[in-house]
Amino acid sequence: MELAIATDEQALKLLRLTGSAELVENRNAELAALRALLDAPYVNQHAGHDMPGMPTDAEIQLASTSQDALRQFVRAHLTESLEVVRSARTAITHPPTAEVVRLMERHRTAELAAG
Repeated sequence: MELAIATDEQALKLLRLTGSAELVENRNAELAALRALLDAPYVNQHAGHDMPGMPTDAEIQLASTSQDALRQFVRAHLTESLEVVRSARTAITHPPTAEVVRLMERHRTAELAAG
C-alpha cells in the first residue's frame, strides 16, 4: 500500500508535466482510494528510491526540459507500474485492496492504449 502511494505521488510530479488532466485525475483517484485503506498515518519510506514505475527526481527534471524524455518516462512509468500492479493482483486477498488494484490496472491499461 505504502509503496503504491509513494509511486503515485512521485508519478504525479511527472504526469503534471504532460498537461493531461486524465492522467492526473487517475493518480489522484488512486491515491485517495489507497489512503482510505490505510489504518495508520502514512509515512513515505520510499522517498529517493529507484523502483520500477516510480520516476526519479532526475528523470522528472529531464522530462521538464525535453518532450522526448517526457514521453519516454511516462511510458516507462505506465508500463512498469502496470507490471507491478499485475504482480500484486495475484497476491492480494483483501477485497477492498483488490478493488483498488483492479482500478489501477484499468487506469494503466487505458492510459497505455491511449498512447
